[in-house]
Amino acid sequence: MKSSELNQRRQQATPRGVGVMCNYFVEKAEKRHAVGYRRQ
Repeated sequence: MKSSELNQRRQQATPRGVGVMCNYFVEKAEKRHAVGYRRQ
């Protein structure tokens, strides 16, 4: 998937009025405990 396609999906998934600080994507995270992740 191209960056432009990912950016379009991100814009569609982000509620109006919410800002996104970074505009980059990764294929796979190294660690499960990323920022904002909490196990329920």
